[in-house]
Amino acid sequence: MRFRLVLVAVGLLVAGASVAAIPARASTNDQVAADEPQYLLTAISLAEDGDLDIADELAAERWRTFHRDDLPGQTEARPDGRELSPHDPFLPLLLAGPVALGGWVGAKLALAGVAGALAALLVWVAVHRFGVPTPVAAAVVIAFGLAPPLTTYGAQVYPELPAALVVVAALAALTGPLRRAGVVVLGLAIVALPWLAVKYVPVAGALAGVGLVALFRRGDRRVAAGLAAAMATAGAAFLAAHRAVYGGWTAYAAGDHFTGGELTVVGSSPDYPGRAVRLVGLLVDRNFGLAAWAPVFLLAVPALAALVRRRPPGWAALAVPLAACWLNATFVALTMHGWWWPGRQVVVVVPALVLATAWWVDRLRRALPALAVAAAGGLVLWWWLLVEVLTGRRSLVVDFASTADPLARAWHAVLPDYHTPTAATWALHGAWLAALAALAAWGWVTATPTAHPAGLDLPAPPASTSPPRPSPRSPSMPTSEPSGPARIGRAAVRLAVVRLRRNKRRASGSLAYRLGSSAPSWRRRSAAVTLTVGLVLGASACAKDDGAAVRDACAGGSASGASGSAAGGGSASGGGSETCPEESHGSGSEAAACKPVGDAESADITVEVTLDEWKIELDRESAPAGKIAFVNKNVGKDAHELVVVEGVAPDDLPLDDQGALDEDKLPDGALIGEVEGFPAGDDCTGVFDLAPGDYTLLCNLVHAEHAGKEVHLDKGMVTTFTVLEAGG
Repeated sequence: MRFRLVLVAVGLLVAGASVAAIPARASTNDQVAADEPQYLLTAISLAEDGDLDIADELAAERWRTFHRDDLPGQTEARPDGRELSPHDPFLPLLLAGPVALGGWVGAKLALAGVAGALAALLVWVAVHRFGVPTPVAAAVVIAFGLAPPLTTYGAQVYPELPAALVVVAALAALTGPLRRAGVVVLGLAIVALPWLAVKYVPVAGALAGVGLVALFRRGDRRVAAGLAAAMATAGAAFLAAHRAVYGGWTAYAAGDHFTGGELTVVGSSPDYPGRAVRLVGLLVDRNFGLAAWAPVFLLAVPALAALVRRRPPGWAALAVPLAACWLNATFVALTMHGWWWPGRQVVVVVPALVLATAWWVDRLRRALPALAVAAAGGLVLWWWLLVEVLTGRRSLVVDFASTADPLARAWHAVLPDYHTPTAATWALHGAWLAALAALAAWGWVTATPTAHPAGLDLPAPPASTSPPRPSPRSPSMPTSEPSGPARIGRAAVRLAVVRLRRNKRRASGSLAYRLGSSAPSWRRRSAAVTLTVGLVLGASACAKDDGAAVRDACAGGSASGASGSAAGGGSASGGGSETCPEESHGSGSEAAACKPVGDAESADITVEVTLDEWKIELDRESAPAGKIAFVNKNVGKDAHELVVVEGVAPDDLPLDDQGALDEDKLPDGALIGEVEGFPAGDDCTGVFDLAPGDYTLLCNLVHAEHAGKEVHLDKGMVTTFTVLEAGG
């Protein structure tokens, strides 16, 4: 009962942390961003229409309740008129009920519940499969669960946490007696992962491989063959269903993002040496590494080193899927710098890191202070930022890196910035390679290689969740000291019991027994792997990650490896279209500092101009002819400018295809001048010598927003101004 209460308490605590982040805006105006609206629209369609076609939801603008700005299209109309979101359907199917009951808030509450269930299951697996005592298991899970990315993705509409929960269920099956129930759970988990997102296929394959090897080694070839046949059938059904529904091998075929076809989701010409920096960057990148927002992830490095050296029962079930996912995120994913919260590509295997850390901390209790300090740092980093987001000073996707938290600024200063690398980046890169090597060495020396007598390699017993029964020799139950022959007889009985248990475990085929079996010395193999990784990481310092520019693509550029639209089309980790949320807090158009126009002291009169989203307000509607100083105050969250046009009314302005002013089509002399775009919160003055007449004042900035364009003029940033005869 006490253990169950611990599970409930941990689950509620972590779920509550995610619930606290539900009101946080992903961008300035929107609760959700990038691919989240697509998942919600599909969930709405499944709940109301029972199908995946979101054409009617798009036509009715059903996104307005959670996405105030216009929603750029990700879909491509099918010949029959249907429009399907280019994302796999399992997550919308799971969220259809919560969305029907509570809208987008209901969907996020459901995902917060998934976060809580994930935390509780992690504690259970740590205790019952890896022998970690309940207090240690709960402490480690809380340390990771109250920090990003687990708590963050408990409040964002992505398949990351459901996939992580599925992986933990598979780990529970793999590290226990792989009997009928375990095989069924493992098979369902493997089948479910690709339907959550095709990017999880490598993880599903790794789990399947570990399970099949274990079944073959214990002699259950018939069960292994059945599992393999079931997996092959499920794979064929997945491909056939996608061909029939989406028109391609993956859901990406239904989108309009990949100009070279759905398979160019990884990039049209990937630069693999450049992408190798992600092997380190996924952990320590300045803004997008796991440790950037949760330093506790650094402890996973020594934990994994100790795990590999010690090779306890079940270690391969953690290491193999983790390696598959990390390599996929490094070399296959288009980018790690996308419009999402950091760590999205590897959230699915974060549970493996948590379990490895719990196992190691239990065996090296002197690491508990380091765990406490790292966990406390993560709490400060995340909750400071969350307060900024909830109070409107930051947004969760767009400008989280510009937090004013002094701890975050100091910590991030010592992390390498692989997004915009400089010479300092590569110096920090080398320093962190050395630091990570030192952490790995620390973990390595704290573990001893597996060496069980006579090949005996039993799984660690689970920690007891109830008070221990009194020993026959405890003070509460006094007994006489057995004689010599009695002691020998008792020892013989114990040895016989151990042998019986060993034989029974071999017969039952516990995977924990097989995965931890002793093996030849790994010294040469470990040295070879270390040397290879070192050479790859060293060589990667000569090249820039080709996916780093994807986040910049929203400002008009594109990643060299991207194959989709100029607004960052493509996908990260194969997780759907790479879209760009609204850019805010001065970061949207990358406006330079104010460039004043004219001499303010020479002005005859001053007009106060207030620029905001999406309006221009003047403190006066007219002024006499002469030198007029427009003192522009940008009180909005985006960069703005002021363009002065003479003799053309707002309704008569010539527009280009996207709704912005086409200055080349203005009458000769109509364009008087402009105060170029300047950042939010700044003032900028422009002095113009104006003759009597009617003028139009407008902001003509355009910048990317959610893979579309945000046109300030079209949003309503235009007004009129009259210049009177001097003395009039």
